[in-house]
Amino acid sequence: MTNGQCRDWNEEFAQLWEAKMKESKGSDEISQRELIEKRLLIGKIASEFTVTATRLGRTIVSEMHLEEKTILPLVVGGKAGGLKYFSHGIFFKFALDEHSL
Repeated sequence: MTNGQCRDWNEEFAQLWEAKMKESKGSDEISQRELIEKRLLIGKIASEFTVTATRLGRTIVSEMHLEEKTILPLVVGGKAGGLKYFSHGIFFKFALDEHSL
């Protein structure tokens, strides 16, 4: 990933998952070591996503009532309301009770 590009978490995960599934079906051709390496890579992506999403989510919540934010809300449509954010390839929706439900 280079400067200015965001990570496509879904694409990374899907590519590894698909490769793992294809190779596991032809189990004679893939070694146990290769299968373990693929599983570790899938786990690594999942872990990195969790760490990144948690850090960004905490930032969004902690800055909710501040005027200056490090992650700015997006101006996008929608019927359900709430604030939307996109950072580091992750889309967040912060629900608000705008209708006093």
